[in-house]
Amino acid sequence: MKILNLRIISPNNQEIQNIKFKKDGLSLIYGDISMPDDKSKTSNSLGKSLLLKFIDYILGANNDDKIVPKVLNGYKLIALVEFKNIEYEVIRILGDTKRILINEEAYELTEYKKFFKIDRTLFRNQIILTTRKNLINSYSTNPNKEEMISLLKLIGINPVIIEDTDKIYSIQDEIKNLKNSKKEFLVILDELEEKKIKEQVFYLEKEIKKLEDSLKEIDNKIKNIQITDIKKDIIEEYTRKNTEFKKVEEQIFSNNIEIERMESFIKEYDNIDISTSYILKLYEKAKFEIPSLVKRELTDVEKFHQNVYSDRKKVLKEQIKTLKNQNKNREEKLEDIREKLNQLGKVISENKIYKENIEIFKKYSKELEDKKYLQGSLSHIVKIDEKITQKDNELDIYFANLRNNFINEKKYINQLQNSLYEFANILYRDDKNNKTVNAYFSMSSKKKHQIKRPIDLTINIDYDRGEGVGQVKNNLIDILVLKFNKQLDFFIQDSCCYSGIDIRQVSKTLILLNKIATSEKKQAIVSINKFQLYEDKEIKKLVEEKKVITLDENKKLLKFDFK
Repeated sequence: MKILNLRIISPNNQEIQNIKFKKDGLSLIYGDISMPDDKSKTSNSLGKSLLLKFIDYILGANNDDKIVPKVLNGYKLIALVEFKNIEYEVIRILGDTKRILINEEAYELTEYKKFFKIDRTLFRNQIILTTRKNLINSYSTNPNKEEMISLLKLIGINPVIIEDTDKIYSIQDEIKNLKNSKKEFLVILDELEEKKIKEQVFYLEKEIKKLEDSLKEIDNKIKNIQITDIKKDIIEEYTRKNTEFKKVEEQIFSNNIEIERMESFIKEYDNIDISTSYILKLYEKAKFEIPSLVKRELTDVEKFHQNVYSDRKKVLKEQIKTLKNQNKNREEKLEDIREKLNQLGKVISENKIYKENIEIFKKYSKELEDKKYLQGSLSHIVKIDEKITQKDNELDIYFANLRNNFINEKKYINQLQNSLYEFANILYRDDKNNKTVNAYFSMSSKKKHQIKRPIDLTINIDYDRGEGVGQVKNNLIDILVLKFNKQLDFFIQDSCCYSGIDIRQVSKTLILLNKIATSEKKQAIVSINKFQLYEDKEIKKLVEEKKVITLDENKKLLKFDFK
């Protein structure tokens, strides 16, 4: 998808700008500011970044009040875009969150992205509007799965590596959730030592068996007691009610254990993120493996996955509600039985032997209930440990696969390394002294770990003469993606990406971007300021040929200042 032309129309229907972009090669949004330290001539309010955000809007971005303030609501963006060699007119009104026009037909943003097959996770890798904290993204020092997967896809890494990486991320997240669940149970169980859990479960089984045998023995003794001064039917009724009481108690206890288990499952389900990229992978996989079957639309697959989790949670919540209602009714029944037992107990309490055995029976029953509850909790922790072990074994397999697949991918990674080395020397080589620059691109699998993410991505440059070398590394990755990616045919970059970089390297970067974008038939739209460039003949010629709009303190994007 490329943007060929952009018109900005004011709310009173006045054309503010009409900008024609180069279809291939470099398009410069040029800030004609020579003195950045002169407060009267700052480049921050010209509208360069705003224009890039307008382009981002045409490429399917959500509304962003931080960059495009509400005071601009009502302004109209009319763009001519090219998608699969067909031109479309797109109209998006700032502040209108409900519709975008494609050839005068209205679409919601989700439908708009579907029409142009826009994957914003991929797009963000080539729409650089802010400085980045690392080689992958601008807002986190620890990139998430979608960001890493997107980068791997864009630089053309073998799909088997992407699948292994995707699976490792998912398993690591599962292990993290399991460990959190286990930690919550351990807090409930107070100071019980984690390493002794299996030992405690073993001992509890023995103690429970002993208590059950004792209760059975006492129950038989109670039944056989000969009482002459109270009626036999009262004893039988008391025994019957007591048995009924225990049965109802056990049912309530069993329900409570089941409620805890299902609530824990719901919490785990809430942590599951069915991302669009994950759905896409499943969908593509389905198309590859069973081509003879009728394929579902992506939306059907997405709804299917959403419904699976939604329906499962709904079923669990209904079951929890049912069990709680059952417990409520059984508690009321327990109260009735308890009252009856108290009445019968008063009649037979005068019998010392019977009374003693009843008290022992109650004591043992309470002990048995407590130990069974503890046994259930500990058994759940044991099951969590078993699940963690199972997932850890899966990590062994996928990390081993990842290492082997990276070995098989060595030839292609060497190609990436050579290209980055070449790019770095174009930017930094000292031609006068015939001195090259050592620049090394590394992508490999890390050692197996339950938490640390699986891919190690680094760039080392031995030329470190300024604070901007970190940003240079980020720019080199962007150039590498521009060169090798097959999914996107555009690259958009803000002038902030050149802050702290020597003006000679900035100029060389623009020349390189133009060369790559032209040869690969891609579109590179970059905003830049005059003071950021080393103005030799070559760069002056490039600016003249490639600038699509010039902005200065007297010629701002929207013709007025705003905050």
